[in-house]
Amino acid sequence: MTGDLNREILVGRDWANGTFKDKIFRFSSYTFPACKSCNDEFGILERETKPVLIDVMSGNNVEERDLNTLLDWFDKIRTGLWLSDYVLNKNHNGINPHYFISDRVARSDRALIIYKNDKDPDGVNFIGTDGPIFQTMPSVFGLKINNFYFISISAPLLVHKELGLSYPKLHEIDSETEISWYSFSDGTQKIAIPSFINRFPENGITLLQAIKLKDDKLTEGSGLLYDSEHDRRIFNFDNENRRSIFISGKDITKYPKESTRLTIKDVNYPVMFNLQLGLHLMECQEDMFKTNIIYDNITGGKSEKVKNHLDYITNAHGVLKGVYKIQLRHLFSGVLKDLTMRIK
Repeated sequence: MTGDLNREILVGRDWANGTFKDKIFRFSSYTFPACKSCNDEFGILERETKPVLIDVMSGNNVEERDLNTLLDWFDKIRTGLWLSDYVLNKNHNGINPHYFISDRVARSDRALIIYKNDKDPDGVNFIGTDGPIFQTMPSVFGLKINNFYFISISAPLLVHKELGLSYPKLHEIDSETEISWYSFSDGTQKIAIPSFINRFPENGITLLQAIKLKDDKLTEGSGLLYDSEHDRRIFNFDNENRRSIFISGKDITKYPKESTRLTIKDVNYPVMFNLQLGLHLMECQEDMFKTNIIYDNITGGKSEKVKNHLDYITNAHGVLKGVYKIQLRHLFSGVLKDLTMRIK
């Protein structure tokens, strides 16, 4: 599907030794040990996902349950890439992981933005997985598969407000236990396009799905009830096996019950699309970090340490983004010069 399994791919940089050298693996050998039950469970997910990806990329009809499988698979890949960086870079950020892949599949609101660029060659690339924000909060990453680009985004309550549900007015954390919780404002019961979509180029399609927040993230009297008729429609309470998906283009509509073809147009600006997309993705990571990790209130004796660490992550990401912008301008200038010479 994607070419030679023994080809080499870039999976990140060496942050642990401070050299920032490229980490390159053969595609077939980029694997990590897992227990038998996890291998069995996610082996099934891999087998179920492949025909769905082929249908999406071939322009065939796709059922909503198949897209749920696809969203689950991207949850798995995104979390797996974060854990692989944790291992390869020897936890250079000093984080304390609270979850593994099985804890992150279908546990938070999620979105998947899909693009097609017919100018691109076959192959696989990861986008946005080697920076300080992703290493701290793996909520946004990109995956290029041949001439398709998939941007996977997931965070608690990511699309609650835009789908008219109760949304957070306060996000707090205890610096000692690292446990965070929310309190809420009433939802509007109206559907709107999420602002993060505006971070990305046009001509993509976006799949959106709200996931109910677990009770341990709520405080007594927090205001999150999930008991209105609107909530029932969004979460499809009458059929727990069929989680509702919304599709966003110019408007947001509920994905049809019947098998439907996803119409994905070719991108408007194919030259250096992958590099431009990388910058948009970094900006989205920054937004997600500020929304989900820059807390409204930090309690406990380690509050100053937590604030300093968050400032460090934000500043490091800003430096990396600045360097990326400079590289992008130089590369773009080179492309324009080459095109000018060809025209002459």
